[in-house]
Amino acid sequence: MFGGAEIMLILPLLIFISIIGIGIFIQVKLSRSENKYLGLILPVISFLLSIYIIFSMAAFTLMTSTSTTSDSGVDEGVEDTIEEPTEVTEEVVKEEVTSDVVLGMFFTFLITNIPTAILGGIYINERNKISVKKSIDKMKIDDL
Repeated sequence: MFGGAEIMLILPLLIFISIIGIGIFIQVKLSRSENKYLGLILPVISFLLSIYIIFSMAAFTLMTSTSTTSDSGVDEGVEDTIEEPTEVTEEVVKEEVTSDVVLGMFFTFLITNIPTAILGGIYINERNKISVKKSIDKMKIDDL
């Protein structure tokens, strides 16, 4: 029924979906616990990872934008003279960092926080269910 190529495509997809399912299951179980802070573990970890990604992007951009570039770009190999690389001016670096990099970092931050929003939504939903259940139990006790 399935050949080797189909299994090699389906297997990573099944593993990925399983990992996501296990993460959601763990989040629901932690959110339903009596301790209200346990449900915040996975959203906080997800948020910290997104912050780490943004800092990594900033460091990489800073390291690469201050390096030197050459005007020719490609070494032809035929010429006897070698052109010296020219320094990137500070003005060009500032312009590059302020526009494209900041916009890219903003959208990267939004995309990497999608799991944080999903896990936080699960937490809020489960805590609201617990709150409603406690208030109903309290009303039942008051009615007696």
